[in-house]
Amino acid sequence: MSLYALLFVLFLAQEPISTDAVLLEAYQYHYNLWIIHALFVLATLLDIVVGYSIGVVLHRRFAENRLMVWLAKWARSVYGKGTYGEYVFLVLWSWVVFPLVTLIAPWLEIPFWKTLVYMFIGDAVFWYGSEWLVVLGVKTVVPDP
Repeated sequence: MSLYALLFVLFLAQEPISTDAVLLEAYQYHYNLWIIHALFVLATLLDIVVGYSIGVVLHRRFAENRLMVWLAKWARSVYGKGTYGEYVFLVLWSWVVFPLVTLIAPWLEIPFWKTLVYMFIGDAVFWYGSEWLVVLGVKTVVPDP
């Protein structure tokens, strides 16, 4: 499996330790960083679109389920509908529990485009940025890891 394909799969799963190791490997062997960034963008957008679509289907199918109603009520209390809390919810929670938030967004009646934009920003800044901070930090502390 090529390193680019492996990175794409890891970006889909967003598992930090394996992603850090493979990113470090790609960085050490001077792989094209623009391709790596493009793979991250594609994988993240794919995650958001697929997750939101599954969330819409689940919302239609299980709208009356007691557990789902309780989860939606709890999530509404967290993000404070009608305020800037919705944006903070999407940006901050997107990198903490990334695939789950895409499923929850339709339940909270957050529009798709708002979900796409703010979750992408949160994921790019916090998750992807922290991945690169680890990689560059390792290269700074240990010259030849």
